[in-house]
Amino acid sequence: MLISWYFDRKSAEAALWAIGYSCICCGQMLQALRGIAAESIGTGIGVFFILFGVGLIWIGFRAFDHFSRPYLVAFLQPLVWLLLYFTFPQFYGVPNNRILLFSILIVSQLCLILWSVWQGWKKERLPMRILLIVIGIMYGVLTILRIPMSIFYPVIEVNGISSTSWFGVVMFILYCNSLGMCFGVFALCRERSLRQYKLASETDGLTGVLNRRAFYDRVDKKYGEAGGAVALIDIDHFKSVNDRYGHAAGDEVLRRFTAIVTELLRDDMVFCRMGGEEFGLFVPASRAHKGTDFCETLRMIVSHTPVVWRDEMIKITISIGIYHTLDAGKGLDTGLMQADTLLYQAKDQGRNCVVAGYGANDSAVMRPLEIGASRQTGPALWSLAANSHEAVSHLP
Repeated sequence: MLISWYFDRKSAEAALWAIGYSCICCGQMLQALRGIAAESIGTGIGVFFILFGVGLIWIGFRAFDHFSRPYLVAFLQPLVWLLLYFTFPQFYGVPNNRILLFSILIVSQLCLILWSVWQGWKKERLPMRILLIVIGIMYGVLTILRIPMSIFYPVIEVNGISSTSWFGVVMFILYCNSLGMCFGVFALCRERSLRQYKLASETDGLTGVLNRRAFYDRVDKKYGEAGGAVALIDIDHFKSVNDRYGHAAGDEVLRRFTAIVTELLRDDMVFCRMGGEEFGLFVPASRAHKGTDFCETLRMIVSHTPVVWRDEMIKITISIGIYHTLDAGKGLDTGLMQADTLLYQAKDQGRNCVVAGYGANDSAVMRPLEIGASRQTGPALWSLAANSHEAVSHLP
């Protein structure tokens, strides 16, 4: 863990876990010196280091998920141990009372760790969290079992060495659980790193939406099995924005546009940046009949939402070509080629409009547009120009 922290100095959780496990190791080494060193050092200080380390591990889990870090709560158990051990002879001189006290304190810390891991699971569902919870529960159950066993089968100490039929076996299992927790922490960090790398490979760095490759990965199979609607969206005269206001303003336009789309998206829709100022949208077959309405709603909102850049208000519009089909067996490339053709038609009609096209067998199935639609020749095709009816009662 110290090596992991060395290579990632900015990681607060790695630092806390490294220090925490180092404290636990120091505490266990001091306990191993019982019978050689003074009892107050081997047991009193040794257990203090163990409890102190477990508290830091709990804080490490909270730092891992960006929760608050209540250090005072983490240090409460080791301070209680010091106070009771060095103040009351009932704990200092009676090993079974020490087992009782230590078990209660360590289980209370374990509950805090398990609760934090569970809260993290609800925030980020990394599978290793479940294994850590299972290991933690096993550790807690064994620790609690030490209480009745110390009552019915009391531990006897000879020269600082605990002697009873169950003590060694239980301690060995607990050490194995502790080792499992440690490896679980490493695996948890690795899972997050892999997920972050995967997310980075699928996400457009500027806008935060999916990139072209991720769009294909998520849509190609669905589109081939059941069809749907695919749209290509282009920000009109984007080069002029860059030339007039600068590339930083152009980047802000892209970010604001994707933020608007993201707010409007339904859970089953897929949106991506194809490259430059061109974006892709997939509407599944179950909702495909509302795809054009969605695009028109998006077009109107974008045209009425200028981008604030320094002291300027940058007005933008978009052109959209959307192609619908319910035919299975067609590849995504085919659908995108149709959408690209429709997008060029939208640009030829003056931009700031939506042009929708339908497969030869789908025009009778799809719902006609509700907004100023005009039918043209050829495959079922509708054009929504900028001067068409500008009212939408609700989002699709």
